[in-house]
Amino acid sequence: MIWRLSRVPVRVLACAPAAVHALVLWRGRSPLDRRWYAEQGWAPARGQLAHYLLVGRRAGWSPHPLLEPAWVAPSTWRRPFPEPLAAPDPERGTHPVVAAEALTVRSAASLGEDTRVPVVSGPRTAVPYGELRAAAFAATRLRAEQEALRLLPRAQASWTPSAPAPTSPALTRLNLPTVTVVLPVRDRPVQVARAIASVQAQTHRAWQLVVVDDGSSDSTPDVVAELARQDERIQLVRAEHGGVSAARNLGAEQAVGEVLAWLDSDNTWTPDYLRRMLSVLASTGAESAYAALEQHSSDGVRVRALDAGREALQLQNHIDLNVLVARRAAVEAVGGFDPTLRRAVDYDLVLRLSARARITFVPIVGARYDERGEATDRITVREAKTWSDVVRARRLVDWAALRDGLAARVADRVSVVVPLPRTVPLTRFVPTVLDALGRAAGDVEVTVVDAGGARATGTALACLAAVDDRLRVLRWPVPMSPGWALAHALPHTTGALVAVLDPGCRLDQDYDAVLRSLGGSVVSDTGLLAVRATDLIGVGGADPLESGDAWREELANRLVRTAGLRRRVARVVSVGPLGEPSAVPANRSKSGAP
Repeated sequence: MIWRLSRVPVRVLACAPAAVHALVLWRGRSPLDRRWYAEQGWAPARGQLAHYLLVGRRAGWSPHPLLEPAWVAPSTWRRPFPEPLAAPDPERGTHPVVAAEALTVRSAASLGEDTRVPVVSGPRTAVPYGELRAAAFAATRLRAEQEALRLLPRAQASWTPSAPAPTSPALTRLNLPTVTVVLPVRDRPVQVARAIASVQAQTHRAWQLVVVDDGSSDSTPDVVAELARQDERIQLVRAEHGGVSAARNLGAEQAVGEVLAWLDSDNTWTPDYLRRMLSVLASTGAESAYAALEQHSSDGVRVRALDAGREALQLQNHIDLNVLVARRAAVEAVGGFDPTLRRAVDYDLVLRLSARARITFVPIVGARYDERGEATDRITVREAKTWSDVVRARRLVDWAALRDGLAARVADRVSVVVPLPRTVPLTRFVPTVLDALGRAAGDVEVTVVDAGGARATGTALACLAAVDDRLRVLRWPVPMSPGWALAHALPHTTGALVAVLDPGCRLDQDYDAVLRSLGGSVVSDTGLLAVRATDLIGVGGADPLESGDAWREELANRLVRTAGLRRRVARVVSVGPLGEPSAVPANRSKSGAP
């Protein structure tokens, strides 16, 4: 990271008193771990301490694996003065895993790899500092890798497509296949005419256009019928209203082309789109390919043109269906479109195609879409964004393998799952995790799903896992609905009983014995739901569309209705959740910094 001189005056003048104050109190024994600081992005060996005191600390940087300003001063760490690690008590440091008073700012500076650090809980009373440091480094590196994927430029204000390649004799002789274009439409006579015109303007002439009218109540089918009368390559299929996925599947049933392409009624293709895409499929043998989408909105023009693979797709879709072409055999092999989805149907198809083979990017603008005056009947307007989590829960989790593995689960083990939203501070989730590990009467394991948490969150959890091997931490770099977080955790659990616990809950002693005694029931309490793994997996987990406490109620009702279970209350939570913080928590900067 480069310190921009244009920002120096205000920031440095504000933080200079704190820097001087810290240097005086530390008396030359700075707690800065140079390798740790470099891991966060400050590559030069020199100037690290100055950067931390004047800029880094307020941006959320940490000087030492066991020292986080956000832990020491949860509500004041971003203030210019004083430096949290130098005031009010320069000797004292705070760490959610290290035993109280066992770590000071000065002692942290002299810790050796083999120095045993007393810890608050777990099977060991002390852990070598080297293990804690290694765990913190591993968590920071994982976060950096995931953040790099999250921050990929999925939409760009400025993007230059590749120049059209000169037509070679070999390309001229290339026998490009016929493509079937599927266009679903409902009550859009003007838009569909423009979309069809963009198909007719294609330089590649060997196409079949199947327009599926999804129960229109206006002149839309008449408009399409007239265009079909004039151009025999256009085919109108009329159907009762069944949704866009059913319409696309119906259109594919009429296909005669070896390749399928899709166009929505409010998008238009660029003239050379089909020729360029089919040429790539023919010359490379790829199963599918996608181009860039140009989006026009009130904020200007942005282009979706990211060339990335499945790892990036899992976090967020960057492939628009209107610029995707795929061999019909591949689409049929993955089962076409899922008619049970009300949104993210293109994302669902893309994830399944990418599981077969990488989808090739073709650097051209393939389609244009004008978001200005976006219709209120658009799926993206009327349906929840969490449908993408529904898709992830279905496609990124192998439910068949989970069902096959039920017999191998440990009969007397309780698997506690703690879905951790990104805005939950350490003061809420650390006591919950420590209770789950330390107050059990028998065999337990704890899986924490960290949904895009700060670096301080990740290092705290990593150190907890280093102390107690019954804890597993799963990090996902973007926010997750509770249902998707639970689905993500299930493959990593091994117990016959699964308990889902909200961060902020405090568990009573021997809570797991109470849960085991309730047998084949849906067990509920404040912030808690517990059920046998066989029943939970049998109903496909929780609904990712539900949020807050509603997901727990929906899941319990579904288990009662479909699995025939009884609802019972187990009073094992002594202190309920404290409520979601209304402001940016102390352990996360407003800019999303560590």
